[in-house]
Amino acid sequence: SIGILESVTRAETAQFSDDNGNIGKSTVEPLTNYFVTRIEKDYNKGVTKLGAIFTATNRKIEDAHLDMLPTAAYTGGVNFDHTWKNKKYNFAFKLMGSQVFGDAAAIDELQTSSSRYYQRSDADHLTYDPTMTSLTGHAGNIWVGQLSNAGWSAIAWLSWQSPGFEINDLGYLRSADDITQMLWA
Repeated sequence: SIGILESVTRAETAQFSDDNGNIGKSTVEPLTNYFVTRIEKDYNKGVTKLGAIFTATNRKIEDAHLDMLPTAAYTGGVNFDHTWKNKKYNFAFKLMGSQVFGDAAAIDELQTSSSRYYQRSDADHLTYDPTMTSLTGHAGNIWVGQLSNAGWSAIAWLSWQSPGFEINDLGYLRSADDITQMLWA
């Protein structure tokens, strides 16, 4: 299966009034191009699946008050899923990467956001740099398990997001800088 989506949104303005009652207009959203492509191939009647995704967001920022928005954000990923013994056993993994570019104000906003807190004192593994103009990260998960309608089921799972992982321009990420492992039976 193949999916491609491209969208361009025009610059949007809003009317406002200042403290003196003067009416003005300001750009609230710049001209932006969004692109997503996804491909996935099934093998052996769906027993094995291999896929990839790529997303891109590009903004034309012309107003200084919008410098807190990234000018470009790119993500990519691959996934693999395999089952055997009549889908009783499963092994799967996903690997993802991201890179965001922008003015130092935009990258500072990402570093100090509640999903990262690069500036926190207990994060000796992080280096907060308010002059950075790009942020790069990776993430993924791996799992293996036995799934059964009768008897025992068990799963071992590992998931991680590096501190710089960022997909919120075309996705949703609540938190980064996290490693989770689970054994379940």
